[in-house]
Amino acid sequence: MGQIERFQLRHGILLLDEPELHLNPDLLRNWVAFLRDTIVTGQVWISTHSLEAVEAAGPDSTFVLERAPDSRIVEGVSSLADRPVLSVLSAAVGSPAFSLRKLRFVYIEGDRRGREKERFYSLYGDSRFVRFIEGGGCAEVTKKLATVRELAEDADEQLRAGGAIDRDFRTDQQISELASKTPVYVLGCHEIENMFLHPEALQRIAERSGVAWTAIDAICRTADRFAGLWILHRAATVSGVVSAKQEHSGEPGASWIGPRS
Repeated sequence: MGQIERFQLRHGILLLDEPELHLNPDLLRNWVAFLRDTIVTGQVWISTHSLEAVEAAGPDSTFVLERAPDSRIVEGVSSLADRPVLSVLSAAVGSPAFSLRKLRFVYIEGDRRGREKERFYSLYGDSRFVRFIEGGGCAEVTKKLATVRELAEDADEQLRAGGAIDRDFRTDQQISELASKTPVYVLGCHEIENMFLHPEALQRIAERSGVAWTAIDAICRTADRFAGLWILHRAATVSGVVSAKQEHSGEPGASWIGPRS
């Protein structure tokens, strides 16, 4: 930016190769927007895999290069503006069109931005090939998954997308019915947090973190503080009772603990 201002480089061609390798998303978005609004008669060409750069450039100025699957040679170039379905699909999964085939996208149940994804990444261990996306409650996850799959079909994209929801207090029959209607995976526990109570998984995390305690000891120390609490939650869910503390504080009622579908 300093060079452009100092030497008045507004009348030429500027080529940038993957600026996202050196800039965080906010800086990248501001940098591309600066180039877009500063260049007078010149042109700026950016090769990128970043959705932020695409957003700043706009669909009319974004072109998708498509390679042949066997030769890996570019055989097609099309404007993103001419493929509105692909543009909507890219926005829905938070990834540019040319990266859709390289990743798996998994919608997960949860509303706390970042918190739920961190838990899944902690268990999964590798974020290079899978993108977790918070999708809200069970109904929202299944709806978004159905929409994304429909968009992928219309855009002729072989998109790998799935969903994972908590078991909550669903019966085996309810889980079977849900899985038969929607391509979602129902966890074997009520909440994703309970995956950390699985001894083998917890022991693996401890080993990765260099912690010198056994999984059973950690579970016992933590669970002793909450022993029996799940009984109260279950009873409150069945009876529909909301505690005076929840009613006064505006916290979610007891029914929030049960099935969200």
